[in-house]
Amino acid sequence: MVSRRKLIKTASGIGIAGIAGCAGNGNGNGNGNGNGNGNGNGNGNGNGNGAADVDFTIASAFEPSHISVEAADMFADEIEDMSDGSFTAEVVGGGAYGAEDEISEQVTNGILEGHAGGSLNIFQHIPEYSFFDVPWVLEDFDQILDVINSEEYQPALELLRERGNQRQMGDRLYMGASGITANMEVTELSDIPELDLRLPEIDAWITTWEPLEPNITPVALDELYSSVEQGVVNSTTGGTEQIASFNLQEVQDYLMLTSQRTATAHLSLREDFYQDLDETYQDIADEAAERVTEEANDISIDREQDLIDELSEDMTVIENEDIDTDSMYEAAEVAVADMFEEEWEGDLETWTSV
Repeated sequence: MVSRRKLIKTASGIGIAGIAGCAGNGNGNGNGNGNGNGNGNGNGNGNGNGAADVDFTIASAFEPSHISVEAADMFADEIEDMSDGSFTAEVVGGGAYGAEDEISEQVTNGILEGHAGGSLNIFQHIPEYSFFDVPWVLEDFDQILDVINSEEYQPALELLRERGNQRQMGDRLYMGASGITANMEVTELSDIPELDLRLPEIDAWITTWEPLEPNITPVALDELYSSVEQGVVNSTTGGTEQIASFNLQEVQDYLMLTSQRTATAHLSLREDFYQDLDETYQDIADEAAERVTEEANDISIDREQDLIDELSEDMTVIENEDIDTDSMYEAAEVAVADMFEEEWEGDLETWTSV
């Protein structure tokens, strides 16, 4: 769970993936045709104020009920209202554009305009700054926001724009304290080797989980449900938003509230698309993203317990205090220290004190 104490800060966040189609050159009389100067699919028509109409797409591998997709929908509504309908977005969830890594690559390469997803883009483009989203490292959402919004982390967001062509919009989105789903009760470190655990295709996750000795199978997010249903794995890990939106209670018997990671999501825009927007649209996007990510975080935090209660109707929920998580964190300590030594920027003590 998360305290609301420091939840919402001035957003510099990780954002909604690139808006397609670019700001065209309206002729100022409302009748001209904007000439798109980007690589996306946006359509520009002069709107009488010198800025072209812009339409773009935000894609997600998450299901429509997931908070990242809801936040993208809220963002789309907000920018349409603020622009009187001249700046609009279509939100397409459910993996229609592929898995999360594929969507991120399409944004980077100018095929898509926006992305509402998890943290895979961080691992793709700035892996040295990905520690905040790795299990058994940071304690809670407040700590993650402290890191992401710190002066020390801003070079990472600049690198994401340079390497990944992706601009964070608003703040990180809260997806819940990560738990473990399984078809057996897991309360001790000694239980974990019995798990055939689905993890995302992220090397750092595998590295910090390996000392706990589960049988790890990397599986893409859009294959999460089917991998459990078909017996490829018998256990998963993720935040309550992910567990509920993928209906894992249909195929798993237990939910352990281990809180080994706080799951977060992002909204981002393609950087070159953003830069080609008329300044008016840039301001609208910035203001809307800050407002909707704050609102979405309120929604997600408020409903986390409701989601757990709903899941408990079909799963046995094991509370955090009934699990020996201290032993699990201790088992991962050396791997986490090695990652800071060899792969990650800075050290754990520095980042937890920002």
